[in-house]
Amino acid sequence: MNQQTVAIIKPDGVKKGFVDKIKQRYLKADLEIVWESQMQLEYWQAFRLYEEHAGRFYFEGLVLSMTSGPCVVLIIQGENAIEVVRG
Repeated sequence: MNQQTVAIIKPDGVKKGFVDKIKQRYLKADLEIVWESQMQLEYWQAFRLYEEHAGRFYFEGLVLSMTSGPCVVLIIQGENAIEVVRG
C-alpha cells in the first residue's frame, strides 16, 4: 500500500552526522523522500508533538532533547512507508 509518513531525525542524530545514513536506509527500501527541512523546534512545538506522553517520567527530558538543536524532518512516501520508517 502506497503511504506517506513523517520521520524526524532528532538533534543528537543530526549532531552525530547520521542524516545521510538514515536517508539512505529509506532510499534503499525503495521509499521516496518527497520533502525535507532542517528546523529548530521551539519548546511548545516539541511539547505538542509528544503531548500524549505528558506526565511520564521521561517527558521533560524528551522535550528538552528535541529542542537542543536542529532536527531534520522528512516526508517519506512509498510502499509500506509507515512500517519501514517505524522499523
